Amino acid sequence: MLKTRARLVSTFIFALDLAITGGAFLAAYALRNALLPRWWPGALPLGLYPLRNYAPLLVLILPVWALMFAGFGIYRSHRTFTLLEEFGQVVKVTLTGGGLLLALLYLLKWHQVSRPFLLLFLSLSTLLLAGEKLSIRLFARWTRARGFNFRNLLIVGNGARALDLARLIRQHPYWGFRIVGFVSDGHQTDVETLGEIEAIPRILQSHVVDDVIFVVSRRKLEELEEA
Repeated sequence: MLKTRARLVSTFIFALDLAITGGAFLAAYALRNALLPRWWPGALPLGLYPLRNYAPLLVLILPVWALMFAGFGIYRSHRTFTLLEEFGQVVKVTLTGGGLLLALLYLLKWHQVSRPFLLLFLSLSTLLLAGEKLSIRLFARWTRARGFNFRNLLIVGNGARALDLARLIRQHPYWGFRIVGFVSDGHQTDVETLGEIEAIPRILQSHVVDDVIFVVSRRKLEELEEA
């Protein structure tokens, strides 16, 4: 259920990203063709070729941007990403996509494409995509901080590192994780646990658990391969 919902959300956002990319293309064309020649007639006295001449460029851009979205993991879970990291991913997409686009234009000998237009497109694409991503992220944080769209987390381990992880999660409610409980890995602590390692199947059957995280030593992890 969670995976199906996540795929639907990712598909919707992917379609929205491509629509925004197309919108940035059309807005860049309108700015360069109609507005900039009026504002800076000395530097850019002429408009562009008709839009139909630029349409094949958009057909080239959309697959390149789709490849960049997938390649940079835009649609993986970003619950613990900072807003700056989110913005950085968008910049990577547009810069790498822009570099690949310029290489393709050179290979295809599309020398009639306006360089100021490309610069405008890349700038608008970055700003619009970043605005969309940050808006979605802030809305998701707002809903998670109020107890919606959360994931139930079971922590295997009850040592210092497991407690540090739990403390970090509780300090960031907008990540959207709820700790179901701890599973003892043999540490003698005051933390109440749901049982020993052997009890994990029973715990998973008696509690709603979306994710299980093992927070144990490397040596202990090798012993828990079956679990």
